[in-house]
Amino acid sequence: MLSLSARLVSTTTLRVSRIAPNSSLLPRAFLSSHQSRHFLTSARLQLAATTDGKPTKSKSTAKGTKPKSAAKKNPAAKKSAQKKTPTKRVAAKKPKKPTFDRTLMTPPKRPSSPYFIFNTERFRAANIKNLDEAKVVAKETSDLWKSMSDGEKQVYSEKSVLARAEYLKAYEEWYKSLPRGYFLEINKRRVAKGKSRLHRPTTLPKSPSPPWTAFMKEYRAKRGITGRFTESLPEIHSAWKSLPEDEKAVYYKRYKDAREEWVKQVQA
Repeated sequence: MLSLSARLVSTTTLRVSRIAPNSSLLPRAFLSSHQSRHFLTSARLQLAATTDGKPTKSKSTAKGTKPKSAAKKNPAAKKSAQKKTPTKRVAAKKPKKPTFDRTLMTPPKRPSSPYFIFNTERFRAANIKNLDEAKVVAKETSDLWKSMSDGEKQVYSEKSVLARAEYLKAYEEWYKSLPRGYFLEINKRRVAKGKSRLHRPTTLPKSPSPPWTAFMKEYRAKRGITGRFTESLPEIHSAWKSLPEDEKAVYYKRYKDAREEWVKQVQA
């Protein structure tokens, strides 16, 4: 067995010497003696490729170029790229509520009734000092008013009529002096407080009816239509749509002239 191993080693050495004579890498082809004895079947000979007995260099070292290194990443630039500037949210501006002058929003005081005028005169003449005296005077005034004749009450009725005339005149002037939107706001606040709505002065002329409203009233009057407007509304609406344009123009012109005259009367 020993002689056979010596022969194989000598044969392998001869072949290697023929392939790479005088090579400094030849000893690398042999395995050390301390390795397994099955080295001939499991070990592989790894020889570097040679050219004229000289070992070749790798492509990177032959060309004299250094291996490419990964580009250095700039963490600061990466953070700045990832960090986005927060967008400021601008809150939508709410429309400003119109301001109203309270002194203009107070209507004139309503006139007193005949009995209230009589009662006021009695209380002023009595020189009341406390509540008990006020109760006594109120009871006497009520009894005296009931015992008075119509002729005696007529004096106070005339005073009430004069006061009402002055009130209507003052109310009309107050209504005309209100800026646009004030009257609507006054009624809005009165309804919120549970009070009744104010109405436009009765002394002012009524605004003219628009073309469609004037045509509807005339249509119902000519055909003698009575009852609710909603019942005859589809018929009147179809009649208005089929009306020629020249006939519609008559209603529009009539409304325009009437409105101009109405504006002059209101502003007078």
